[in-house]
Amino acid sequence: MSRHRGGDVPTGSGRHHRPRPADRLNLAFATVVGLLSGGFLAVRLFVGGAIGMSDQGDGVRLLCSLGLRQGNPFNSATTDYVYLTWYRHQWYGETCGSAGSGESYDSSQLWLLHVARWLTSTLSWSGGLDLRALGIVFCVLVAVAMGVLFFLLPGSRLARALGVAAVMLVISDGAFAGYFVSAYSEPAALVGVLAILLTGLIFWRSPKPSWRTVIPLGLACLFTITAKTQAASFLLTVIPFLLLRPTWGAPIHIRLDHRRAEGRQVNFRHRFTAATASRWPALVAALVLVTATAAYLQAQPDRFRVQNSYAAVFLEMLPHSPNPQQDLAHLGLDPAFIASSGVPINAPESAARQLSFSGFEQKASPVQTTGIYLRQPLRLNGMLERGLAGMGVLRADYIFSYPPSAGLPPSSQECRVCLLQGTWKFLFGGSGSLILFTTLAAMGICARLLLVGIDQQHRAIGAVGLLLAFSSMVQFWVVMLTEGASDLIKHLVLTNFMTALLMVMAGYAFSLLRLAKKDRDRPLDGASQSLARL
Repeated sequence: MSRHRGGDVPTGSGRHHRPRPADRLNLAFATVVGLLSGGFLAVRLFVGGAIGMSDQGDGVRLLCSLGLRQGNPFNSATTDYVYLTWYRHQWYGETCGSAGSGESYDSSQLWLLHVARWLTSTLSWSGGLDLRALGIVFCVLVAVAMGVLFFLLPGSRLARALGVAAVMLVISDGAFAGYFVSAYSEPAALVGVLAILLTGLIFWRSPKPSWRTVIPLGLACLFTITAKTQAASFLLTVIPFLLLRPTWGAPIHIRLDHRRAEGRQVNFRHRFTAATASRWPALVAALVLVTATAAYLQAQPDRFRVQNSYAAVFLEMLPHSPNPQQDLAHLGLDPAFIASSGVPINAPESAARQLSFSGFEQKASPVQTTGIYLRQPLRLNGMLERGLAGMGVLRADYIFSYPPSAGLPPSSQECRVCLLQGTWKFLFGGSGSLILFTTLAAMGICARLLLVGIDQQHRAIGAVGLLLAFSSMVQFWVVMLTEGASDLIKHLVLTNFMTALLMVMAGYAFSLLRLAKKDRDRPLDGASQSLARL
């Protein structure tokens, strides 16, 4: 019978073993690490005055569906300060949701906002929602996530504590932490990435993954995807990750060996049938994820589709095109639209104000615009360079941190924890292309551990590192191909977050490889040599 860390391990007779003292000690350490992590994030967010992220307008479209309005003074800007209090308000018609349409904006972030509303009322804070309550919710979620991460990481307790500390430096950096006290949908996506990391470790470190490990990873993926539409990219990485390992019954090679032992022929159809039968829980999860994601994307406001397609054409494609007239012709759009190249959708010169704009979203859907780049793949080089340059910035310098009560000038940004920002800008600020090379090097380290790791727990670090790497790459291209230059730095936040976590996982993988090499190179003592000869 195999032994596992953590809770009781079922035996063949249905009885359970009590946790070993080492398991109970690991659980106690994990609890302490989780509490320290959540406490550290709370101190970082609230001590010295609460900080968060000011609202560019995206927050209103999300929170108005809860009957809330921002607490800024009448006719004042919402971009320069963080307004922590959102008051109850009755919205009418087209004033709520997607601007100009009244269509509601759905996101899994709303679930967490409901909890924050309850906590606001419980703490007797003013208004219908205090964003500090939302920050507390995320402190609790991060505490749980870091406790679980400590429990799942292989290695010594000191190594695991250092690994969690490195992840916490990413989470608490000024590039990401402020989102937890904001009206945006990004916080749910950030926590969703952490959930995918944890459930991915659980799935891969299991000697025999089953539907019990498939379901948590599928739920984490679904929560992340429904945080914001661009997170649908996780379908392209999590589903293959689920299908890589058998999750039901005997693996394919055992099934085929049984068939050969019976003297029966094995062909491609038998191999395909055996592979499918051994993965049906993952296949069911994949079907559910695809169906739910399609329903989620279909339910999003039509106005968003128009805005995203407009940004992809007029803010990304045409300004960087060698032949913008030809692009318009390929899309079947009015040649006069060339005058709106680089013009935002709400500007007076926008093509959206012309009668010929009708039907634009059908002609310039993501499929059509991506097709132009596939026919002219060299244009993707320029898009890659622009995206990597945006990643090099890391933190959007047009979203600000302090409430008016802080007594600071408007448009001020905090830097209480900025180790990641400083290191990132030092390494990548001058050349975004270094991000690509660093990512490839990290992938190499993770792939090496996946292939030569001494056990399944070690190999799980490599597998999840590769999952983060591929997910960050796919997310990068989804951002660039759907909206591109429009609000680029903010839209790349998930790509940056996963890339930073990848660096941490690659560092941990490298340390595991070094320790394994030292163990292999260590000379055996006399007793060990005798055992080895036996």
